[in-house]
Amino acid sequence: MHRLYAVLSWAAIGLGLIHLAATPRASTGLSQAALWFASGGLLMILIGALNLLNRVYGHAASGLRRVTIAGNTVVGIFSVLTGFAGHPTAAEWAVVLCIFGGMLLLSMFPGARPTRTAG
Repeated sequence: MHRLYAVLSWAAIGLGLIHLAATPRASTGLSQAALWFASGGLLMILIGALNLLNRVYGHAASGLRRVTIAGNTVVGIFSVLTGFAGHPTAAEWAVVLCIFGGMLLLSMFPGARPTRTAG
């Protein structure tokens, strides 16, 4: 479970980087639409990084756990709404929901975090 949490967190970061890289294709020039598209990629990167922190330090930082769960919930809801609005393919929607839904579920389970840090 601990490794799966890492894989999903890194997948969110990777998806965010792809989203950022795709910004020029989605919207030409510097525009509000381009900035909003890029902000989606930034959000994915930040929520992935937050989950990586929770994975390592969440056992000792209850505030971090709560913020991570809240962030994952918001991103999960946003992903579902974006799916309805954007009409992705079934495969695209499945990938996004598996990554962000999986992170939400794993952020709630103590087994996804070590009981203590090494060192």
